Parts: sequence; C-alpha cells; structure tokens
Amino acid sequence: MDNNLSNNGTAGNFQNPGMPSTPPQTNPYGATHQPAKKKSKKKWIIGGIAAMVVIAIASGANGGSNDADDPAAASADSSNIAVESSVTADDPSPTTSEGDAPREHKNALRSAQNYVDLMPFSKAGLYDQLTSESADQFPADAAQYAVDHVNADWMAEAVEAAESYQELMPMSDAELFEQLTSEFGGKFSAEEAQHAVDSLGT
Repeated sequence: MDNNLSNNGTAGNFQNPGMPSTPPQTNPYGATHQPAKKKSKKKWIIGGIAAMVVIAIASGANGGSNDADDPAAASADSSNIAVESSVTADDPSPTTSEGDAPREHKNALRSAQNYVDLMPFSKAGLYDQLTSESADQFPADAAQYAVDHVNADWMAEAVEAAESYQELMPMSDAELFEQLTSEFGGKFSAEEAQHAVDSLGT
C-alpha cells in the first residue's frame, strides 16, 4: 500500500481511476469587464442634457428681461390693449331680431299678414281677430307682436275699408265715419277714419 502511494505520487495528486479529471474553472462571461467606460459614457450624456437645459433657461430669461427692459415694446403692448378695449367698448350690444321671436309669435304674424292681404283691417280689428275665441285664439302677447310687426299701412287699410262699405251700400260721410270707428265695425282710429272719408272725394 505504501509502495503504491509512493509510485503514483503524493496523496494530494491522487486520481481515482475511472473518474475524469476536473478541468480548471474559468469565467463564462469572459475574463475582462469595462464598467468604468460605461459609467464614463453615461456621465457625458447626462452632462450634455444638463448643459442644454441650462442654456435654454438662460435664453428664455434673457428674452424676457429684454422685453421688460425695452420701453418701446412695453408701450406697444399697452397701446394694443387700449385699442382692443376701445373696440370692445364701441361695439353695440346685439339687439333681438324678429328671427328670435317665439314660434307662436311668428305664427301670429303670418296669420296677421294673411288677413291684411285678403281684406282691409284696422290694427285693433286685426288684434281682435287674432285673439278671438271663434277665430285664431292666439295669446295676447303673440297677437300684439303680430300687429306691431305686420306689413300694413293703417291709413291705406282705412281707405280700402271705406271703399268696401261704399260698394255695399250708400252712406253719408258721418255714417261712414261712424262705421269705420265703431267697436262693432272697422275699429279704426278717428284720424284714420277721417282720412278714409276725405279720400273718397265728392
């Protein structure tokens, strides 16, 4: 036993027969590393970005201070504000147009226009027709809107009414005047009725 150990070498160099020798361990990722270079590159990138940000902030500050220090620019801005304020103040406020009227008001106006186009009406007679329970039955505000906006010449309407009365039956001027102004007749004003009577001539 001692002879075999001495012939095969020391115990530290003993190799079990049939077992492969263990190869020396190596680094699978390579023997060299370069962390210093990666850190250096990262520092350069961050430094460059920081420098760009500082330059941008400095440029903006200089531009703002130049505008503030320039009295001509400040005066121009003040003038523009004053002109805009003046234009806004001079603009008249929008007025309500007929197109903004409620639907029922518009319908009353259309009905009123149809009436005066068919036969002579006074303003009061047309209002009564529009609000009558046996006629259009429009509410008072819609009827008033209609007679205020209808395309009619009340003097001319009175003349037409007088001519119609004269065609139906002979009347004296006083009777015709009475018929034109009656609550049960034309309901024209005294001025309109007198104009109509005078327009018939002799």
